[in-house]
Amino acid sequence: MTDPRVAIDRVWSIRDAILAWLYLKAMVDGNRYPVLKPEDIAATVNWQGEPLTEPEVAAASDWLYEEGYLTGTRASGHGAVRPSITARGEMVADRKISVRPGGDAPADPQGVTTIHISNSTNVAIGSPGATQTYPVFEQIEKSLAVADLLASASEGETGDIEDAPDVVPTG
Repeated sequence: MTDPRVAIDRVWSIRDAILAWLYLKAMVDGNRYPVLKPEDIAATVNWQGEPLTEPEVAAASDWLYEEGYLTGTRASGHGAVRPSITARGEMVADRKISVRPGGDAPADPQGVTTIHISNSTNVAIGSPGATQTYPVFEQIEKSLAVADLLASASEGETGDIEDAPDVVPTG
């Protein structure tokens, strides 16, 4: 079962993505009435989460329409099929803040991707929209390994000191 918080965050991220997409279409491409297509939205805003679906995009565009962030022709079940960003939508998109209530939180138009790793792997640090956590137990393990090396060195076993860079790699 999906965590409800993840599902709710996805709804807000899709709304932010559509608004960012509309803003880029209008301001960069000069297209004030683009066709609402999930794959175009995803490509334009570099969507990182699970693929966008038409029902999600339709529901998000309906909400953005009702809240005054976009205008355009609407079709039942398809959202705003040829939306246009409003001045209100442009101000929010230009400031890169979310349409989510609660202040000036940064928009998340790339979606949320969670990676669960059970073994060692490479992760692209610094990727757009990426957040990486480093579990405390790994830090504790490395700290204990350094402590063991220091203990060996204090007893006169200096050979272990050569292994220190392998235990705690330097930047």
